[in-house]
Amino acid sequence: MTLPVGGDIKDSTGTSVLGGGGSPSLAEPSFEAKTSNFNAIAGHRYGVDTTSNAVTITLPSSPSTGDAIYFIDFGGMYSTNNLTIAGNGKTIMGQNEDLVVTVNNESFGLAYNGTTWRVY
Repeated sequence: MTLPVGGDIKDSTGTSVLGGGGSPSLAEPSFEAKTSNFNAIAGHRYGVDTTSNAVTITLPSSPSTGDAIYFIDFGGMYSTNNLTIAGNGKTIMGQNEDLVVTVNNESFGLAYNGTTWRVY
């Protein structure tokens, strides 16, 4: 499908649903770049660069069922300087221990199922 320059696709009520200048936008959500320890927020996407140092991310302490967070290795150095995900009182994959990521270029998400954070 090709949109005309400045064109919109509208539904039967005339509301723009996909536009070449209108909204809503279908742009890929941005990643927040991080290089030091931080507290993650549900619904966010993080590009974590461990080139200079290891990074620990603390998950939310009171997640809601369905909350999700996504991570990507911005520096390609997780095997040199590990990424650690701290559960903050919740389990990860049913385990009551931190998740340590040691594979370069790894990208993954965590989703809370009401009981534990699950890796996807």
